[in-house]
Amino acid sequence: MKRVELVVGLTGTIACGKETVASTLQQEGFGHFSLSDAVRDEARRRGRANSRIALQDIGNELRELEGGAVLARRTFDAIEAAGMSRAVVDGIRNPKEVEYLRSRATFFLIGVDAAQETRFHRLRSRARPGDPETWADFVRADSRDRGGGEAAAGQQVDRCLKMADFLIRSDGPVEDVQREAKTILAKIRLMGTP
Repeated sequence: MKRVELVVGLTGTIACGKETVASTLQQEGFGHFSLSDAVRDEARRRGRANSRIALQDIGNELRELEGGAVLARRTFDAIEAAGMSRAVVDGIRNPKEVEYLRSRATFFLIGVDAAQETRFHRLRSRARPGDPETWADFVRADSRDRGGGEAAAGQQVDRCLKMADFLIRSDGPVEDVQREAKTILAKIRLMGTP
């Protein structure tokens, strides 16, 4: 089994462009994994809906029952099982997830953010099932994701953003985000990582 050498984690607000960064790193040879997939798998096992609120509730419950790093642990196991030496991990929303991944491999955290209005327009354009449909619902979901009213085991994106090694502001065109992701990867490589 290959040893996991490098993990680049992604944290950020709803519809901020994390998927663009992840796909850019995939094009550079990284396997793509998401902590949200671990939550979706659990939702399927439980026969629960895939709405944002239901997934947040399940993620919070798992962190309370099995520790704050449970989703990172499950995802890291999936990276190892896939035999990947380099991976990008999307959907980091709790500091315990960052701490766990830092303890398991060479790890860098990229924070991604954009203005609320920009993110709401992106969210409306992508029209995913379970996404908030109104501005009020979006603001409520964004606040919860950032940590508003959440316990320590809950969503804590703002705290994760403060832990980031690099930050991408993604208010502009997708090409700017891709270019910034490649620049960050070049910096990581200059640090002597794989």
